Amino acid sequence: MSTSKKLEELVEESYQKIKEIYQAPHAAKVNLMQTDGKLAVNVLNHYKTLRQAESGKEQARAVIAKMICESKEEVADFFKTNLPELVIPQKQLKQ
Repeated sequence: MSTSKKLEELVEESYQKIKEIYQAPHAAKVNLMQTDGKLAVNVLNHYKTLRQAESGKEQARAVIAKMICESKEEVADFFKTNLPELVIPQKQLKQ
């Protein structure tokens, strides 16, 4: 099993745990949060950090493209080649 698949499963389990804690009676929430909740929150925070790092990497690549490309067509080609997951609206390319 790949690391990303394991992480996705952990995120899903953590989400379910947080959901259980949220739906639990008030008296049980404190105990659940001290046991399962801390781990679930840590997993979700780790996942959030990884997602933010990926986003920052893509944004940095986009800034580099704008800096090194001479024309809008060149920037568009750079994005299509190196950042296929980014979708750039035609309206933005005209700016």
